[in-house]
Amino acid sequence: MKNPVSKLLAGAAAATVLAGMAMAQDLTLADDSRLVRSITLEELEALVAVAGDEIISTGENGAVSVNAATPEGLNYRMIGTVCSEDGVPSCNGIHMVVTYAASDRVDDAVVNAASKRTFVTSVWQEDGQLGISRYLILDGGQTMENIKVNYENFLSAVDVIVQDIWPDYAGE
Repeated sequence: MKNPVSKLLAGAAAATVLAGMAMAQDLTLADDSRLVRSITLEELEALVAVAGDEIISTGENGAVSVNAATPEGLNYRMIGTVCSEDGVPSCNGIHMVVTYAASDRVDDAVVNAASKRTFVTSVWQEDGQLGISRYLILDGGQTMENIKVNYENFLSAVDVIVQDIWPDYAGE
């Protein structure tokens, strides 16, 4: 009979293999050709993973939400909106959000200029925070490829806005 430590190590190895297989299966949820009419937490996680980003946490902004970071260190949130709690929670929209602590460079004129410059996002200031967001409506369906393009456009717009407002900060 094997000793208890060997059994524990074998069990841990098996669990690691199964977790890896589950993650690989989850990535298929982000296949470009999939038509999505509502989004689940698992699909948001797959989008983050396929982008090469790190999941920081899930569920902090609702059952279908992910806090993540790009390899460059940009922290963002993807939040499901107009959600159903029937069975597996799913949502008919995705709200992509980045917030920064507002500095003395941020005023209404700066926010308005940034909002006009990048039509793919909304830019707002509230309670000492500068927010940049993009909202996707999934009613009628979008392909995962289109959702990924929207995500990439969102991150590009965030870069432009940060460069405009804080030129010394951008690219760090």
